[in-house]
Amino acid sequence: MLLLPSSTSWTEDEDFGLLFRALVLLDARIVDDPAYPDVLVVVTGKGPQKAMYLKKIQDMQLVRVHITTIVSWLEAADYPIMLGSADVGICLHTSTSGLDLPMKVLDMFGCQVPVCAVKFACLHELVRHNEYDSVELCDQLQSLLIGFPKTPGMDSSVVKIKNPMLTDMYQVSTTDFFYPLVQDPYGRIACANVLSDLYAMGVTEVDTMLMILGVSRLMTDIERDVVTTQLIHGFNDLAREAGTNVTGGQTVMNPWPI
Repeated sequence: MLLLPSSTSWTEDEDFGLLFRALVLLDARIVDDPAYPDVLVVVTGKGPQKAMYLKKIQDMQLVRVHITTIVSWLEAADYPIMLGSADVGICLHTSTSGLDLPMKVLDMFGCQVPVCAVKFACLHELVRHNEYDSVELCDQLQSLLIGFPKTPGMDSSVVKIKNPMLTDMYQVSTTDFFYPLVQDPYGRIACANVLSDLYAMGVTEVDTMLMILGVSRLMTDIERDVVTTQLIHGFNDLAREAGTNVTGGQTVMNPWPI
C-alpha cells in the first residue's frame, strides 16, 4: 500500500476538492489493475472547512483508494516519522499573497519524499511543473504508482532463498541513509526511513536491523559524543517499537553525520 500524506489548515487557500476529484478518477482507473497498489491518503490538521470535506469523504465510494483524517495536528515528534514513512506527498496550498512558500513541501523534501503541488506565483522556487487540475493530478499520481512497489528505487531487494528445505521463502533486505536534514539528532526518523522501505514491499515483521553510522569528524569531541549517542538511542528505540532489534553494523568517520 502506498502512503500519501497531506497536512492542511482546511481553508480556502487549499482546494481539497481538487484532490478528492483526482482520487475518484484514480480509483476508477486502477480498481481492476493489479499493477497498481492500494493508496492510503492521510490528511492531518484542523480548520473551518474540515466538516464539509469530511462529509464529502463519507459520500465517496472508493475501492482501492482509502482516505483517513487525523483529528488535529500530529505531535512534533510524530510528524517527521510519518513523512519519513511516506511514498508521495501532496501540497494543495495556493498563496493568497503569492509570496509565501508552503513549509510542508520543505518538510517532505527534507524526508526525501517527492511532492505533487499546485502551482502559484512563487512555487517554482521549490517545485517546477505545470498548473494542476484534477485530471492532471490524477495523471501524475497514476504515473508514480505504476508498478509500485516493484519499480527500482524502492531501496529493497527480494531474493528467493536457495535452500531446498525452505520452499517459498524469500529474504527482503534494504539499505538506506538519512542525511542531517533536521535539527534533532534523535535517530527515530532514520530508523523509520529504513523500515518504510520494507513495509512498502509488504513486510510486516522485521527480523533484525544493522546500523551504518557516519560520525562527523568536523564536530568537537563533546558534540560528537552527544549527537552520536542520540542517533543510536533514537534508532534503537524505534526499532524496538517496531518489534525488531539492532544486532550490529558499521561506524565510519564522515564530514557530516548520517
